[in-house]
Amino acid sequence: MTLLEYMQEHPQITYVDIARAIGCSDPYPGMIARGKATPSFNMAIMLERYTGGLVPRTNWFPPPDPQINVRVSISG
Repeated sequence: MTLLEYMQEHPQITYVDIARAIGCSDPYPGMIARGKATPSFNMAIMLERYTGGLVPRTNWFPPPDPQINVRVSISG
């Protein structure tokens, strides 16, 4: 579900409500919903949490590819 769809299904919630709950400027959630802004990864996580997972962060950030193996080596 997109943020715009979430808002349409929850007319009692305003973009200002979301902004104040997640700590951003009042117009920012509306800009995200209309595709005029892209949230940071942390903001996408906060939107996902606020909506109870209905608006997943994967709307903006795809999940990692399970075929990619990353190795980190720390030498000291």
